[in-house]
Amino acid sequence: MSKKHMQTNFKDLPYAERGLKYALSTKAILGKNLMGTTQKKGTLKL
Repeated sequence: MSKKHMQTNFKDLPYAERGLKYALSTKAILGKNLMGTTQKKGTLKL
């Protein structure tokens, strides 16, 4: 699913549901970045 398609879907949602989707997608991205950094640099470099 492309970012443009996801944004279009977000605009069609009620505010509460849109906010939840933004929060969950942000959490997924941050988690992915955290895991990648942990694997590359180890936990002591965080």
